Order: sequence, then structure tokens, then C-alpha cells
Amino acid sequence: MKEIRLVFFRLGPFEAALPAAQVESVVADEPALAVAGKPLHVTDARQVFRLPPRRTAGRVLVVRRGERRFGLRVDALGELRPADETSFRPLPPLVERLRPTPALVAILVAPEPVFVLDAWRLPGALTGLGRLGLPARDAP
Repeated sequence: MKEIRLVFFRLGPFEAALPAAQVESVVADEPALAVAGKPLHVTDARQVFRLPPRRTAGRVLVVRRGERRFGLRVDALGELRPADETSFRPLPPLVERLRPTPALVAILVAPEPVFVLDAWRLPGALTGLGRLGLPARDAP
């Protein structure tokens, strides 16, 4: 059986996860974030899932693919843990029709369901990079 390492986090009443291979680091949620001296575009996961705004500061997962980075603001960081690939389930038809973002790719059946996301399918993951005025080689 193949195991996949996931970074778990809280998002309102839900637990969600990203593949650990997509997460470069975790930083404090601050008004103007920069990584390696460059502004970091941050996507608020609460807005993506149409949840009410957070009242307290959360954490920002820095997601990286090659030289491209963006931040994903979450409520709280969970833990890094493996998941057996047989524990993943495709989205049920009703969830598939109602899902708020194409980034929701699977449900992990743990003691409680966990939404598994592909960060690079989140709104603004790539388009936001170009809007920040980064050099052309960093923009899609």
C-alpha cells in the first residue's frame, strides 16, 4: 500500500489537508507577507469555501511548485501525517455538483471525513502571481 504524507489544517468546522509535497513552509498570518524577498499572494481558504470571515489570525501555508509560490490562509495548522491511498474516496455525486472549488479533489476517510485539496487548483493560485508584478519567468 502506498502512503501519501498530508499537512492537515482546520477550516471553520472542517478538517482539510494538502499533500505535503505542495507545502514549503508555514508562516504567521501578517498583513504584508513576503517570502525570499518577494510579495506573497495569499488566498483565504475561508472565502473559497464561502465561510464567514475569521475573527482571529490564522496561519499561512506557503505552497510552492518550482519557483512559483502563493499562500493559503487557514484557521489553524494540524499535523503532518501519512494516509494510506486506500483511505481516499472520490467525491460523492452531490458533493461533486455542489463543491465550491475545483481544488476539492477527494475525501479522506479517517475517523472523521477530511477534505483533500490540490492547492494549485485554488482560485488565485496561479493567476494571482501575475497580478503581483513578479518577473515574467515567475508568472504563468
